[in-house]
Amino acid sequence: MAATCAELQVQVDEFDQLYNTQRGHQSLAGRITPQQAWDATPVAAPPRPAPQPIDPDIPAATQPEQLAEVPAQEGITDLSVLWEATATITPPQTRTAQPKITGSIHNPAATGTRQLRVYANGVVNFAGTLFSVTRAMASRIIIADWNHDRIIFATTVGEIIAEYAWPPAGTKYQGISTARYRFQNQPKQP
Repeated sequence: MAATCAELQVQVDEFDQLYNTQRGHQSLAGRITPQQAWDATPVAAPPRPAPQPIDPDIPAATQPEQLAEVPAQEGITDLSVLWEATATITPPQTRTAQPKITGSIHNPAATGTRQLRVYANGVVNFAGTLFSVTRAMASRIIIADWNHDRIIFATTVGEIIAEYAWPPAGTKYQGISTARYRFQNQPKQP
């Protein structure tokens, strides 16, 4: 029995050494020691930084000249073009307060691109019409890109979630089944 904390610590250290390196463990295959199991575990790769999403709310005049190579937004059907062109751009040092990202765009211009936050039920409000973009995207930030004949909703890295034609005036809801294109899981291979 230990009389002091220092003696107790010595006993605990001796037990840890025996437990982890000398005696086999009944729950490990082949009754190997915990140290042997640890040593056999492959080293994990270091974490990689996540890609930074584009910020469509920064005016083009404040963005670096690298954006000159990006095609005009009106003809873009794959937002990954924007992503690739802006992925290496560092944001300006002096930024003004960004407006809060909501799930609604009430009065959109004829063409444009903006960020939206998907509501908990998987829809966004665009020009008074609720568009379904699936519950899998609930509470996430997505990008809306629109022109005179279509509206595209995409992830912040450019993966298209759904593409809709403009609905008739007065339409209150567009279900995902009415989309011209929607992301679908690939069928499993046998």
